[in-house]
Amino acid sequence: MDENERSFRAKMQGVFQKQEDLLKTAEEEKRDLNSVEDAEYRRLNREHDRLQRELRSYLSDPRIAAQIGNEGEIRRRLLSDTDASTAEKRAGGRWGVTIEGRQIPILESRDRMTDCFPRPADEAGLWTLGDYVRSNMGLRAATSVVSGPATVPTFIGSRIIDQVRKKARVLQAGSITIPVEGKTNLCKIVSDPTVYQHAEGVADVQESLPVFAPVALDPESLVALVPLSMEIVQDSPNLDDALSVSISAAFASKLDTLCMATILADTDIAKSTVAEDPATWTGLMLAVKSMLGADMDLPSAMICGTGDYAARAAEILSGGDSWLGAPPALKNCKDLFTTALTDGTAVMGDFARGFGIAVRQDLRVELVRWGKAASASHVLVATMRAQGYLLQPGALYKALATVN
Repeated sequence: MDENERSFRAKMQGVFQKQEDLLKTAEEEKRDLNSVEDAEYRRLNREHDRLQRELRSYLSDPRIAAQIGNEGEIRRRLLSDTDASTAEKRAGGRWGVTIEGRQIPILESRDRMTDCFPRPADEAGLWTLGDYVRSNMGLRAATSVVSGPATVPTFIGSRIIDQVRKKARVLQAGSITIPVEGKTNLCKIVSDPTVYQHAEGVADVQESLPVFAPVALDPESLVALVPLSMEIVQDSPNLDDALSVSISAAFASKLDTLCMATILADTDIAKSTVAEDPATWTGLMLAVKSMLGADMDLPSAMICGTGDYAARAAEILSGGDSWLGAPPALKNCKDLFTTALTDGTAVMGDFARGFGIAVRQDLRVELVRWGKAASASHVLVATMRAQGYLLQPGALYKALATVN
């Protein structure tokens, strides 16, 4: 590795470290990136891609190839050092293994799919949702795009999926994301084996097996319909961003609803045996007591209904001079709310261990011209495949205000 190549790689690592610092700050403060930080993170992404392209160009120079003496070695280094290792480092280097023994990436809530599937250098600026819509409406597009049904390029699909992940409460709580290319089989832990203390010469050990159950990751389709008038498409210079925001918000809401329904329906997840009202901090601490009594850890996140969240946030100390706030035992616990849960129910625990979202990397869009003819509107149909799966029931707990 010569001095120029070393310099490129040092700059790329510096960009990556700045992104890590942004994410770390937000994580320590238990929040998402704010608008300024998100813009900076995206700028750093573009800077990293630029450096990567320049490094590719430099190493592909015939003069450099002659110095190194092996063009095949250059190609190998380009693929392994620049692309694969960067993606692995950005994704935290965490991998899962399927039942068949195949490795698949595991993304934590702070990771991004765009880091695993970056924009190819030769596709920069060639495809946008906005231009795709304009092209299919017969309007002049800013860039050359294909008309008709289309699979969104991976880097754009990943960007929209990241926006979905950022908005979905179940993912904010820490649930992992598992990008899959097809049906993938994992296993979940239902129960652990029993451990016995053994005395020499005494037959005091009984057989006990951990209970595993197969989990087939084969996410079903989620479909969003976005009505678009000709006037909006013609007059909106920010059409691409507006479509991405609209589509991601719709998918995030649906994903939350489906995931909460999956968690509530699972009978392997422990739940309240006495009233533990999530509308009060006292009720939540009763739930924590039950969790600790079941050898669970303190929850790293909790999700409740909007009414319970507001009621709990409005609790006043006796005397009425200050807000009550979270007890010390829950100071590091993410406190989230969603309309996907009715008041009187909260889900608590370690979502990173207990729950995962399987998602296909592609996103498909199609424009139905005059799909709403009466209002002179067209309809953009967006389809992605994503679904939530319970991976470890013992990591989650359902707190209930009313026990039947």
